[in-house]
Amino acid sequence: MQGETNDTSNQFITGDPRSPQILETYVAVLWRVSDPEKFYHGLSHSEFYEKSGDVTKAAKPIYVEIVQQCTSFAVARTYAVHTLDQIMVTDRRAIEGHCKALLQQQLDKAGTGITIVSLNITDLHPPLGGGDSPLDPARPEAGPIGPAHAYENINNMMQMKELFVQNGNAQKDVAIWQARGIKATDINGAEAFRAERVANAKGEADRISTMISKFSILAPSEANFMLSLAKRRAMYNITKDASAPVNKVLIDPSVKDITIYEITPNTGNVPRPLP
Repeated sequence: MQGETNDTSNQFITGDPRSPQILETYVAVLWRVSDPEKFYHGLSHSEFYEKSGDVTKAAKPIYVEIVQQCTSFAVARTYAVHTLDQIMVTDRRAIEGHCKALLQQQLDKAGTGITIVSLNITDLHPPLGGGDSPLDPARPEAGPIGPAHAYENINNMMQMKELFVQNGNAQKDVAIWQARGIKATDINGAEAFRAERVANAKGEADRISTMISKFSILAPSEANFMLSLAKRRAMYNITKDASAPVNKVLIDPSVKDITIYEITPNTGNVPRPLP
């Protein structure tokens, strides 16, 4: 046999040494019967009645009430030795583990034969204050200002902070890897350009050397002319890339506020101002 107990809301006090806080907590407990003999003889034939004044509420199995009462005890004892920050932010899973261990200890002392499978704090927050009322569209400045609303606001801000940090880290990683890729591309391009220019220069040097070696059969004047011509040709080949055609525009200094347009194939024959 197994069951699930959704504990109703209870208020518990934290163990903050200077200013204990009150937390409204909802707990879900999943349990099963591990010792049928203990469970059958001790709990299965008993029922729990709750009387308030002259009214007696409907009966419910005694083991359901025992699990609920022991759960409240375990949560109260656990909260009493932990701070608000530990319960709500830093040690949530440890708090649940502590509550589960205390709950199991109490059930074992009572000889119930019940084993706790899981205990989860489904919700917790400060109790609703007088200012925790629905927002009035006509007076947004008079919105909820109670402790529960303050906690929700802080919690939302912490989540937004974490989201911004994660987005910032993601953008940083993308920018770093893009920069590394651009760097590698530029280095590879530079290495390829260097290798190409070195190979071209070596080829040109070999061609000129071969050409000069044939000048020995010529007359000295002819040999000097051919050597000068080869040097000029080599110089032209080296510097032609650095002397690309450039459009030059001469403007009379007396002309003011002039706009010059250039039509190029790259712009689809659409005039654009020159810088």
